Amino acid sequence: MTTASRNRKVLVLKTELSPGDALDGLGLSGQVEVVDRVDLAMDALRQGGYDLFVCPTEDLPDICSHASNDSLHRIFEAMGHGFCLLDEQGQVIWENAKIKACPVPVQEQLRATSLAEIQATNPAEMRGRKFAVSCNNVHLEVTAVPLHRTDGTRRIAVIAADVTRSHVLQQRLDAIDLAGSELVRLNVEGTDEMDVPSRLHILEQRIISSTLRLLGYDKFLIRLLEPGTGRLEVVIASGMPGRAENIDIFASSEGNGISGHVAASGRSYICHDVESDPLYLPGLENARSSLTVPLRLHDRVVGIFNIEADRPAAFNEEDRQIAEIFGRYIAMALHMLQLIVTERSAARGQTARNLAASIAAPLNDILTDAATLMDQYIAQDDLLGKLKNICNNVNQVKEAVQSVGKQSVKPLGQIPHQNTSDPLLSGKRVLVADDEPVIRQTLNDVLSSLGCNVETAKDGEEACSLVAQQPNYDLIISDVKMPNKNGYAIFAAAKDKNPNIPVIFMTGFGYDPNHSIIRARRQGLEAVLFKPFKVDELLEAVREALKKCEAH
Repeated sequence: MTTASRNRKVLVLKTELSPGDALDGLGLSGQVEVVDRVDLAMDALRQGGYDLFVCPTEDLPDICSHASNDSLHRIFEAMGHGFCLLDEQGQVIWENAKIKACPVPVQEQLRATSLAEIQATNPAEMRGRKFAVSCNNVHLEVTAVPLHRTDGTRRIAVIAADVTRSHVLQQRLDAIDLAGSELVRLNVEGTDEMDVPSRLHILEQRIISSTLRLLGYDKFLIRLLEPGTGRLEVVIASGMPGRAENIDIFASSEGNGISGHVAASGRSYICHDVESDPLYLPGLENARSSLTVPLRLHDRVVGIFNIEADRPAAFNEEDRQIAEIFGRYIAMALHMLQLIVTERSAARGQTARNLAASIAAPLNDILTDAATLMDQYIAQDDLLGKLKNICNNVNQVKEAVQSVGKQSVKPLGQIPHQNTSDPLLSGKRVLVADDEPVIRQTLNDVLSSLGCNVETAKDGEEACSLVAQQPNYDLIISDVKMPNKNGYAIFAAAKDKNPNIPVIFMTGFGYDPNHSIIRARRQGLEAVLFKPFKVDELLEAVREALKKCEAH
């Protein structure tokens, strides 16, 4: 601390602190004088010699009546809020630099609203009016006070606090509350009315719209981490070129760009300028900056969320905090969807219990993140209220999960054999890939009896080889998990040969480590069958897939 800062002379109006405590609170050393009335403070200021004047905000209107004091002019210039003095017609008599810095439309709105508010009061009243002014994306909390002069005229003292940042934060918290509710509820409600691919498609659309609301951008990639391999697979993309989606990225800080670094370290990364950042890998065309946050399930990193912008320095620390909270919702929603996929053959009550146990810690993490964010704005009750809304939303999600277990269970049966010809299926070439012989044989029997020419493959490698040799299949039905190559590898090989060929996935109880369903659904997967399934479900999916193909 410099010698000058150690010898400050400070005047304090109306405080319960002792002079020593006042100095400590201000981080200063020196001489402090405390007065308890505005007129005494004005007398002291006229005598001069003070380096700092401290007063409660509520006393500013009274102080404004002494605005002719040259010392006060300097004080009003240095104060944290905007201040202006208006005449009875709303014209500016004096204003400080913070008011002058406001856009002209904001200044005009501020003067007009202040004049209207004061004119609405009884002329004999000295009481001020508090109101809000919003214009040109600037949000002000305003106090206007009438000042009566000895000649019978009035002045209007206006104090304007810029609350734009907290207002925007409040809107973002509203959006987080809404987005989190939409993402999570999608996976715990209506499980009988909507299949998983349809639910995934809606989830993708909601993530896109929520990212636009929260951060103002719709160009992003979501990559999930493959257990074991460390590969970061693209599961959801919006507005990004194919070259960005096709880059092989692993959870490693070496040679895997920002996404690999974030997945490996678990720490978010703001790239202010892609041209000067050595970690950045090509993404959005004409990208200038990016924000990448980890997707977390409690203490585990399960993926990354990468947003890109076409201007430099587009993201700040507040954006990072918002994206991290939203990223937790994304991770939880995708995880819950995966549980629903893998546990459709289990009793619904057990599925609900597994969901509840799985999301308990992530929900608590969301609350912790939100509480940390709100601690930065402890003086603003409206923002603290948003934390309560998020708490309520969490409780409602838990109730929704519990309600799933109370719903009736629809029976699932084994596939019976049929011997009925079907004109739509007759002569169609179908490839069935599954590592379970009983599944291959059963689907072969059912489809062959309806006129299909069926070929089978015992694993992913054999299926890919058949697709490469004979690319003229009318339909492919593949298990998701198989040795050598998985269902997505078969899907990709088939689409590479014929983009219009329909593909149906089968899946049973178990985790899909390669996120084949999620990835393929984005690229045109026709349907998903959950083992054990009924023949009606199989044939409905097959007929719908072939009808769509013939319509092209």
